[in-house]
Amino acid sequence: MNHHARPARFTALLLCALLAVACAAAEPSLTDRGLDLAGSGVHWPQLDGLPDEAWQAEVNAKLTEAAKAAEWTGLLATVMSSDQRLTADWQGAVSGGVLSCALRREKTAGSARVLSEWSTLNLDLERREAFTLWELFTDPSRGRAAVETLLREQAAPHVSAQPERGALLPLPETFALSEAGVTLYYPITQFQTLADRCGTVTLSWRELSSAGVLDLSEGSLAARFGVPELLRPDADRLRRSAEEGCLPALPVRLGEDMEALAGRYGVAADPDLFSGGRYVQLEDGLFRGVWLMTAREGGKQLAGCRLEGIRADRFTACGLTAGETDRAAWLALLGQPDASMALSPEEREGLRLDAARCDSYLCGDTILLLYADEDDILVSVVLRARN
Repeated sequence: MNHHARPARFTALLLCALLAVACAAAEPSLTDRGLDLAGSGVHWPQLDGLPDEAWQAEVNAKLTEAAKAAEWTGLLATVMSSDQRLTADWQGAVSGGVLSCALRREKTAGSARVLSEWSTLNLDLERREAFTLWELFTDPSRGRAAVETLLREQAAPHVSAQPERGALLPLPETFALSEAGVTLYYPITQFQTLADRCGTVTLSWRELSSAGVLDLSEGSLAARFGVPELLRPDADRLRRSAEEGCLPALPVRLGEDMEALAGRYGVAADPDLFSGGRYVQLEDGLFRGVWLMTAREGGKQLAGCRLEGIRADRFTACGLTAGETDRAAWLALLGQPDASMALSPEEREGLRLDAARCDSYLCGDTILLLYADEDDILVSVVLRARN
């Protein structure tokens, strides 16, 4: 007998066992499936990595059905020779056994959008059943009241909508969870944006937590989805995002094509000039209180322009909250800035920002700028590329 083979065999068995444990412990993930044809594209998510293959197949059937994937892939061939274009895409996450997906479908004819709709799927993978928005709260009735108050007082003043089609109440049935918070997806007959899309509103986890209704207890849906971690101060996460050209929870990156972003999320109004270029506000609910910064040249046109900066006046991430966090708190979190300066009245006017001071933090190839008012309260967070 070859006794030297025993250690090698044992090592191989140990590696196989460790690999099996690692695979079993791995978090399931969502991957993209789809087809692009002649300027149209139909995409939908599928779940990978569930230990129970039968349950995974059932979940994927639900995702395929929610996306209307069979119907829309069948339509691709019918629009090839016309001026119609189909766009079906999705955004979603799975964490702690909680799956949440939003699936968008749009049809255009020439420059006109003739159909816009959303569907969502929210599943508790451990209980093997769908969950409702109200299961996120300690008390459903108080949760509903808090959501309605936030919509009236925080979201409604910033809605970009067609006349007579900007109502945020009653609440829609479709919603989804993300790193940013809870997004409500409205039928177009109730909330239609200026770009003729179904309207959306995102309520941040911080807003919901501050209302005192979010259930963050151990084992709750929000806790399993990772919301407590998202609410905690996290300087490393903020710096990491900045180094990657992003602000936490915003799905845009410095250097992206502005025309493509405008096509994806819609533009709420004509670009607004400031001393360093143009501010562009997008219609999607994720961008409430957020402006994208791009080159001054171009007027209303965005063709050929790149995303050069992100300004967030409604920033609630990593322990920083615009309108609440004071300078002492962010100094304790991030340390002393690489530069700090007082702003003159002319500089404030040029930036179109009511701020008295700016602290700058170098993050790789980007600069993170924190603006404070006269009382040293955070009023805006800006990320831009280093010159």
